[in-house]
Amino acid sequence: METTMATKRLGYWISAKKSKKLSLSDIEDALRDRNIEPVRIDLNLPWTGQGAVDGFLHKLTDVIAKADQGDEEACTLLSNFETCLEENPNIIVIDPIESIRLMMNRFKTYSLIQNCDFDTKETVFVPAFVVLDSSKCDFRTLMRRAKVEFPVVSKPILSHGSAAHEMTLVFNERGLLQCHFPCLIQSFVNHNAILYKLFAIGEQSFMVKRPSIKNLFASEDIDSIDFHSDDISKPESSSQLTLQNLDEAEVTQEPCPDVLNSITKSVHRKLKVGLFGVDVVVVPTTGQYAIIDINVFPGYDGVPDFPDRIAAYIRQQLDKLDNHDSSQKWKSVPQKNDVKPNRIEYNNGK
Repeated sequence: METTMATKRLGYWISAKKSKKLSLSDIEDALRDRNIEPVRIDLNLPWTGQGAVDGFLHKLTDVIAKADQGDEEACTLLSNFETCLEENPNIIVIDPIESIRLMMNRFKTYSLIQNCDFDTKETVFVPAFVVLDSSKCDFRTLMRRAKVEFPVVSKPILSHGSAAHEMTLVFNERGLLQCHFPCLIQSFVNHNAILYKLFAIGEQSFMVKRPSIKNLFASEDIDSIDFHSDDISKPESSSQLTLQNLDEAEVTQEPCPDVLNSITKSVHRKLKVGLFGVDVVVVPTTGQYAIIDINVFPGYDGVPDFPDRIAAYIRQQLDKLDNHDSSQKWKSVPQKNDVKPNRIEYNNGK
């Protein structure tokens, strides 16, 4: 005899732009199919007048970024939200605010991930990186201490928003003056212009193959190149930066599913989030796996049946409310001291 799932209420706050990208109406239908009533929450109003919820799904990165920059309205909204969670600790939050805030800082995220214990015999690493505060920095000393080598990619420290994807390729020390300070610079790892985007939804992980930047080498004669990483990694992207010179390409190894699985599991454990993306490249000369970026609640482009997948994951999380073992629940109130994907599926992004 089939058991009817208990009805749950899911509050959510997602921007109009993100809602369109995710096909939110399809997600709402998939939630209703699983006896989950989706309720859009107006964070400018008291929650008490909007009904009790069992869980809360959000992408509050805009609000968090503005609050961290001192915007009073955003500070008030975020404070009210966190106070509500403290008063209602049984609300399942997808994902914890403190984890999201940490992930929005590339330096903090990379620092955590480079210390992950990846359960694999293969080498997984984060390419060397360092923060440059201004054009007056002692570039040479900072790079030497951090073992950063040219060419490098200069990235904004904040990993959220369109500006987060505005990057610069730098081939020599003089080229660093073109960076937009403060910034994070990271050693560029050659990877035959192939990027593997891993999309995690709880204990599922999905891999999409995308174009990337061709193999590059340090040179005193090449000027720095500005680029937008989203444009580079679009499925049909083709430019001088992505056209790999076959004479300079090494034999490409296809990634091992077990290694990709280990990467997403380790990031999941370390960051305590369920909806995230990992950008991975494979070094053709060594077969090593380099994690070059982490994304908060990405767009999941190329993931089939995404509305059903995320609805199933949300149902799984909300059902933990009925489990008296609180150690199995997501922490609804962020823990300030906190600084399982089991399956990889494939899509070549076509």
